[in-house]
Amino acid sequence: MKTIYHIFPAHMLHLSAQIIKAFSTQLMMFNHAFIVYSASEKEKDVYSELSKVINYSLMILQSPSEVRAYLKKNDNILVHSLIPPVTRTLILHHYKNVSVVCWGSGIKLNSFRNYLLYPIKFLLYHSFKNMITLMTPDADYLKKYYLIRNVHNQPYIGERELELERYLEKRVQSKSNKKPCIFIGNNHSCLVSYLDITRHYMLRLGNRGKICYMLNYDLDTNLPEYKELIEVCTKNNIIYEIDQHIYNLYEYAAYIDRCDIYICGEMRQTGLAAIYTALRLKKKIYLNGNNYNWIKQIGCYTHHINELKENNVDDLLRPEEESILESNYKIIKQFESLELKKNGWFHILDKLI
Repeated sequence: MKTIYHIFPAHMLHLSAQIIKAFSTQLMMFNHAFIVYSASEKEKDVYSELSKVINYSLMILQSPSEVRAYLKKNDNILVHSLIPPVTRTLILHHYKNVSVVCWGSGIKLNSFRNYLLYPIKFLLYHSFKNMITLMTPDADYLKKYYLIRNVHNQPYIGERELELERYLEKRVQSKSNKKPCIFIGNNHSCLVSYLDITRHYMLRLGNRGKICYMLNYDLDTNLPEYKELIEVCTKNNIIYEIDQHIYNLYEYAAYIDRCDIYICGEMRQTGLAAIYTALRLKKKIYLNGNNYNWIKQIGCYTHHINELKENNVDDLLRPEEESILESNYKIIKQFESLELKKNGWFHILDKLI
């Protein structure tokens, strides 16, 4: 059987590790070989441990030249995320069977720099055997603006979904009189939006609720935005928590379940795992930009962040209608169906070999 060589970005540890594990346990009809690219010492330790629990090879390679030396030009290669140093090197050195999974970043013509790079990206994208997207709007964008024909839209099988199912089976819900907990997400790269949300909508929250700022990955507490956020919360007597803990996937479901309201103010697509989990757990959700448009497209109802009036916390804290929560739950459960995802990835991987 031919081998499919998967290349993952090492620094996206919270995504790459779970996808590798899911592919190795859910798509065992294929012969996989996994490569993680450019790992720090801490990341090397995590991937080394992962290599002990999967039944496929996992290599840690640090440079494009190492990737070239490891792969043959006729190998079937699937690059997860557009890792520019790797994809450029493979195409420039005439590797024939390179496909990519596009994680959404970098394809949009939303800046002067992206317009300048458009001719290079156009040629690069047309050099790939296949392009796979995780969201339908990204597939449509590649077809419309880059004229790509071999585009397949297929969400990942993630270990997160498997662990979420296990969590839901054991979940015991109890009514409590605790103050509503508001999660503002998704990670430290969203700090500017955290500050904006807090200033515009949370100043009058007082002791009526608690905010948890999701800052779980590599937070730099010297950032001016971080210092300003702490100052705003302190000055306005906001009850808040800075969460920097790294959760494993079973803990993650319980973590998201702590919130009553989930807010992400980013215009770009980010944090779909948190959003999908919150929908399955029947949380009230406020979104913006690409996240809002995508969740609406798949049929779920969430609030647009513009619905929040200037510091009117009554609307924010009002419980969501049960019919909406139940509808969202059913839609996202079907959307994240393990069998549908396995069948989708089976057909995609089958085409690669």
